[in-house]
Amino acid sequence: MKALIAWMMMVAVALGAADEAAWKKVEEARGKDQPKTVIKLLEGIEKAAFDQGDLDQGTRALVQRIAVEGRIDGLPAAIKKLEVAIDEAPESTRPVMRAISASWLNAYYQQNRWRFMQRSSTGEAVGEDLETWDLARILSEIDARLQRSLGDAEALKKTPVENFGQLLTKGRLGDEYRPTMFDFLANEALGFYGSEEVAVSRPVDAFEVTADSPVFSAVEEFLAWDP
Repeated sequence: MKALIAWMMMVAVALGAADEAAWKKVEEARGKDQPKTVIKLLEGIEKAAFDQGDLDQGTRALVQRIAVEGRIDGLPAAIKKLEVAIDEAPESTRPVMRAISASWLNAYYQQNRWRFMQRSSTGEAVGEDLETWDLARILSEIDARLQRSLGDAEALKKTPVENFGQLLTKGRLGDEYRPTMFDFLANEALGFYGSEEVAVSRPVDAFEVTADSPVFSAVEEFLAWDP
């Protein structure tokens, strides 16, 4: 039994050293501005990590790979790829991926705010190509992603923001003030919901139906309801 434990510890140390060496190569290629090499290296880390059941490291490599591909194909393409990856990923990896997707979509909006502000709404259904969305659609999509991600609070509180720091917009006060992915996302949400265009896009007397309202009750209760 002791021999087995010792062997398992040796394997763990060896795998850790291999992982560290692989990430070092990624950073070296990144420093030389070799995105295609970075992508290839990340693909190797991603596959090895998921094969070994290391979901955290596999997710980190997967999202970094998509981010680097986004430098080549554009942020909208990266967001679309990440959304596809979320649907295919193990459930435990999805919270952090959803948080990053919400952050990227918000970043895309911030970078192109002037375009969305000038783009009028036709009142018709808008397609799935986010580059053609009007102001109302992009705001509603960011809102939906933020709300879904904030619902993953417990999982995000266990994920250090430094694990995905290269993929996120750096805060002015440093990561010590937002140490987890939940802290980061909550800060993103505050900035988004506090913006002028989000505030004016909602009616002052917006009508919202809550889940416990009589709208889902018997006919008699619904007819007697005074909203």
